[in-house]
Amino acid sequence: MLKKSISILLITSSLSAYHQFNININSDELESGIDLDIAQFSKRMKVNRYFLGLDYLYSEDDDTSSDSDYLTSIKFMMKGKFHRARTISFGLGGKVVNGSVEDYDISAIPLGIYGNFKLPIKSLPISLTTQFFYSPKPLTFGDGNNYTEQKYELGFEPFRMGEIYIGYRDIQFETTPELGEKKIAVSQMAYIGFRIGF
Repeated sequence: MLKKSISILLITSSLSAYHQFNININSDELESGIDLDIAQFSKRMKVNRYFLGLDYLYSEDDDTSSDSDYLTSIKFMMKGKFHRARTISFGLGGKVVNGSVEDYDISAIPLGIYGNFKLPIKSLPISLTTQFFYSPKPLTFGDGNNYTEQKYELGFEPFRMGEIYIGYRDIQFETTPELGEKKIAVSQMAYIGFRIGF
């Protein structure tokens, strides 16, 4: 399953020539994603940037009867400079999430916000990125009652269109009342990765 998923992501990464391909890992997890800047296809989209993305998170799970946990998502985000600030970007959007964690099946349509701050120092290309997604009960399906996802990243750009980053993600959902309304952690771990723009 993992090998098949990695192969699909690597094959489709050729599409990321219009924007970004990223991958990050830790001792138990692998996450990869592709973001397409669809504004590249239209001359009318000049002020803001519109992104269509695909993400996949795989986690080894030795504590349950399932072989592994996984989470896939398709997202759409609109990003732009915050009130013409050169160093601050802001974004709004949503995603469709589907996965299997600890023998539970989860699907959700969370809405989210994105923020990025770059240090205004050319000789020190460091950035801080955060994003938060949430879906309440009406937008959460399967064994889930609600869904929450947040990420924090510190990135360093050693060369143009390339970034190395460290981060922390907290992804969890609450099960339905029939399943005890338990808090299930999908991922609560730090990671390291790289991002390449094309």
